[in-house]
Amino acid sequence: MPLASHLLAYSDRWRKPKYASQFEPTVLDLSPGVLGLSEGFRQAGFAIGTGLCFDPKLNLAWKAAYSSSTVIDGNLESGLRDIVSQTLKAPQGIPQGTPSIAILSIPNKGISKRQEQSHEDLKILDDIGGVLKLLKPDFLVFTLPSWVFHKDAYEHLINSIYYLLENRFCVHLKRVDLHCHGALHQEPGIVLLASSVFSPVSWSEMVGQHAGAEPGTSFCDKIQDLQFANSRKDPNTIVCRHPYANTNVYNHHRRVERSQSLSWTTPVTTSNMSSNIQQGAHTDNNVLTVRELARIQGFSDYFIFFGPLEKQYEDFIYAFPLPIAKKLADVVLGLIGQFSTPGPIVERNGMRRSQKRSRVDDADGVEDA
Repeated sequence: MPLASHLLAYSDRWRKPKYASQFEPTVLDLSPGVLGLSEGFRQAGFAIGTGLCFDPKLNLAWKAAYSSSTVIDGNLESGLRDIVSQTLKAPQGIPQGTPSIAILSIPNKGISKRQEQSHEDLKILDDIGGVLKLLKPDFLVFTLPSWVFHKDAYEHLINSIYYLLENRFCVHLKRVDLHCHGALHQEPGIVLLASSVFSPVSWSEMVGQHAGAEPGTSFCDKIQDLQFANSRKDPNTIVCRHPYANTNVYNHHRRVERSQSLSWTTPVTTSNMSSNIQQGAHTDNNVLTVRELARIQGFSDYFIFFGPLEKQYEDFIYAFPLPIAKKLADVVLGLIGQFSTPGPIVERNGMRRSQKRSRVDDADGVEDA
């Protein structure tokens, strides 16, 4: 944006949208197979509206968590193509003036799967034009592995950034140390935040060393009430009864005794969180249950992981850290708040305007429309 934007024609200036503050911002999830990012936005007060690229066999945890959401299956390219051809309806039901956010999370699956990911997972970045044209998001939040800057992958990223800039989006990039916020791998991640409004982004609170951590909270505090064995005979059961709280607990499967080497009093902050989870989840005789891992990470007890036990662990391992996801959602909320109005948004001659409040005459209490 030029320093003296008033020198431009009005139609060429950066738009200043007006969002209706009474509506929940709506999320369009482009990667329902990767948990964490959408849950962070939900916990921050966003509505999860649509899941694209939905796999009915592998993404049951996402659908169970956001049961009222619309899903579009198949890959993004085919889904957008079917919307254009009217074989599918575009996501509906978003009230006028509601900000929409397209989110995408591509996990780091390790070196052995990097080539496959660079050819398959990053293809979604090539469809950014269709996302903007058909879904019309106000914001985009992408979380990407650090190897996206590798020579075999960066072209996808650079082309998508160029397209966003060409369509008058502000693009912000930040390297984030995911390991200190619960990720089970050492590699950092890349956060891309694209905004249709011109406003600076403050990253410091989101990516600070203790962002999302609860001071003085230990592993023991987080999962103390889960120190009981699943009494059901089938080791693959997904639900069991809590012996003291008289409630059902999900994803707390039968397991062997934990090793005493796990540090139960270490605060859940910085890098010790990941190192202790790895000790608990990756040794044969010392296994933290999926529910315990999810509790430590910040998932609600009502968030249920489905599928075989190996799939439940995989969903958690590849999930985007919830503390960072919630901070990202707060950043977007801050941007939305700068352009929010108290009244509903109405259309007048193609222009979006906020509806004026009724004026009250102080003398006699009579309202004027």
